[in-house]
Amino acid sequence: MFAHLWKIFNSNKNKRKMIKEKKKITYEDGTTYEGSMTDGIYNGQGTITWTNGASYKGEWKNGKKDGIGQYTYPDKTTYKGGWKDDLYEGFGNLKFTNGSSYVGNFLKSKFHGKGIQCIVGSQSKQRILKFRRGTRLPAFINCLSP
Repeated sequence: MFAHLWKIFNSNKNKRKMIKEKKKITYEDGTTYEGSMTDGIYNGQGTITWTNGASYKGEWKNGKKDGIGQYTYPDKTTYKGGWKDDLYEGFGNLKFTNGSSYVGNFLKSKFHGKGIQCIVGSQSKQRILKFRRGTRLPAFINCLSP
């Protein structure tokens, strides 16, 4: 008897249609989301804006930032590039409010591989660096003239 019911349940589950829709939602705390959802979960293109001023506009997969998108922090620091499971992944551009930036590769939100770091300040400099999981590899530093 149980095996028969299990078979019916699984066959109905496979026939269930995923509900895809565009939505505009305002949550109780004032956070807003506008974009694609599948069965009530962020999927596809969408924009979320939090009440602290942070926002994300880009691709979502199963409720997480995944694909290409831009995140703006409350202090207006921005990251534009690849995402995977809510973390920076692949090529991206991280710009700080003081004008400094890093353009290059990321792995799990850490600098990884080659990148160009521009430091703005009293001793402005631009340099090509190589990282492994967030740690700079000194053997690969090349300084460029400003």
